[in-house]
Amino acid sequence: KDVCFVKDLFLYLSRRFQMKIEIITTKAMGPVGRGIGPALEARDVMRVLQQKEERPKDLEEKAVLFAGHLLELTGKAKKNKGQKMAWDSLKSGKALEKMREIIKAQGGDSRIDSEKIKIGKVFWELKSTKGGLIKTVHNKNLNKICRLLGAPSTKEAGIYLNKTVGEIVKPKEVLCTFYTNSNQRLVLAKHASQESELYTIIE
Repeated sequence: KDVCFVKDLFLYLSRRFQMKIEIITTKAMGPVGRGIGPALEARDVMRVLQQKEERPKDLEEKAVLFAGHLLELTGKAKKNKGQKMAWDSLKSGKALEKMREIIKAQGGDSRIDSEKIKIGKVFWELKSTKGGLIKTVHNKNLNKICRLLGAPSTKEAGIYLNKTVGEIVKPKEVLCTFYTNSNQRLVLAKHASQESELYTIIE
């Protein structure tokens, strides 16, 4: 129902403002990428653009999917050729170069490396109590805990998903890591994590 409402809303706005749009619906069983929170999400994006080994592949694939459709929608690419153009831009480093131009234009450090992005100095690892396949990661509960950690006002705060949907986890293996700059906030977040289901794991 919610998906249909959002779709209809965008279709209405496109007609109202005479804009050409295309609706793309994707299924998500958890967050896209590994980081939740400003700095951690920025690190995810830079890891994809820099093609780092630890880059989140789901974010990479969805970004290429959307970029490909946009390239076709704007006439920059022929029908069914947009995703290839997007992949080529990513693999060749052109996408990274353009991002660095944007960062420079906004007064940032255009030479920034993904691993130099500052994240919270106070952290804690949530470990799994059982082994199995991760079926779902619960966005709503993760977002609630991220706010307790200080995100988004505290840019360095948030949660990094060491394990995500479709992956196997072993008992006592790290599921995710909480980051903040406040010991008090970490205590609140740890307490909330005991009362909220963050992962659904099938044994």
